[in-house]
Amino acid sequence: MSEIADYLKAPLSTLTSIADKLVANKFLVRHNSDEDRRVVKVALAEKGLESYKAFLTRKKAMTKKVLSHFSEKEHNTLIGHISKLAAAIVS
Repeated sequence: MSEIADYLKAPLSTLTSIADKLVANKFLVRHNSDEDRRVVKVALAEKGLESYKAFLTRKKAMTKKVLSHFSEKEHNTLIGHISKLAAAIVS
C-alpha cells in the first residue's frame, strides 16, 4: 500500500481509507504479506477487474470517436504535444 501511496503522492492514511471502501464494495481484495506482517498488498477482485475492463472499453471507444475528427497530421501533432506535456509532468 505504501508503494501505491508514494506513486500517487498521497498520504498513506488517505489511500488506506479509499482501499477500505473499495474492499467493502468488493472491488479490491487485501492480502497480508507472509514475509512481513506490516506489509499489506491489494489486488483487483473479480468485480474490480470487470469494472476496469469496462472502463478500458469505454476509453477506447471515446478516444476513437474524438480522434476521428482529426486528420492524420493533426493526430500526429496532438500526440507530439501530449508527449511533451507528459514529459514535463514527470520531470
